[in-house]
Amino acid sequence: MFGGMPRGRSPPVGAALNTIEATETPAIKLLVHECINLALIDTGASRTLVRSKWITGPTTSIPAMQLRLAAGNQTIRTDQQGTLDARTTTGVHFQCPAIPVEDLQADIILGVSWLIEQQDVIDLTRGCIHIGREQRQTIHFCR
Repeated sequence: MFGGMPRGRSPPVGAALNTIEATETPAIKLLVHECINLALIDTGASRTLVRSKWITGPTTSIPAMQLRLAAGNQTIRTDQQGTLDARTTTGVHFQCPAIPVEDLQADIILGVSWLIEQQDVIDLTRGCIHIGREQRQTIHFCR
């Protein structure tokens, strides 16, 4: 069995997701600077994006780039990068590179780079994410 289905079999077409609608972006809560923030998990975003007030320390210049997001169907242009220092509501601490952007759908958008770095597994059927490299935990989506 793989992901609750026998190998080689797919879920039936039109199978309902238990917790999250297919059109919603999964979200979790993160603690940043002692404040709880909604963080969207966007597999269409190559980088993690945050509002600049959640960046820890100074930002550095990077080559100008254009990023496309699935969340909110946005395109972002940037030439700055900083660090997001956050903790999940279950206590998993992490730091990751983040692009400061003021006009976001949510305070934080966790992109593919964060998912890979944390070795996360998204489970849409159960409506959760399995997070953490050393301290593995399950966090259920908030929406």
